[in-house]
Amino acid sequence: MFNRVSGEQINKTDFSDRVIFSHGKALGKLHYLSSYYTPDSHKRWSYSDVLFDYPLETAALAEARLLQDYFSTIPITNRNFGLIHYDFEYDNVFYDEATDSCNVIDFDDSMYHWYAMDIEQALDSLQDYLPPEMFEFKKRCFMDGYSHRIRNFG
Repeated sequence: MFNRVSGEQINKTDFSDRVIFSHGKALGKLHYLSSYYTPDSHKRWSYSDVLFDYPLETAALAEARLLQDYFSTIPITNRNFGLIHYDFEYDNVFYDEATDSCNVIDFDDSMYHWYAMDIEQALDSLQDYLPPEMFEFKKRCFMDGYSHRIRNFG
């Protein structure tokens, strides 16, 4: 379906340290670019729009208000909040061995949120493909790639 995307979906790789590091690096770069992005016109939805997406569900609405109150206490800066992919999982990220980099598709669900949400979803996806005893080490590979953003992008 995505013949023009170079590389192969990460879920079809060997999950080597190099692949996982590159995946983290790609997300870090995406968040770095997002921290400077200001849309000209249409702004995507945000986490707060999603919280109140079910107005007829009384219990859900009460929980959403609790979450909104909690989130309002967390500082929002361009270093921790911005436009995120929101589906940065292995079926949407392609690893290109020739360039040792990742290419990302499917930005349909992107929204304004804390960058930590993308990190959590990526790590959750990673956990689905690895034996439990390998997860902590591979998580560190991913986070080392992600922190590459701080050292090299900003």
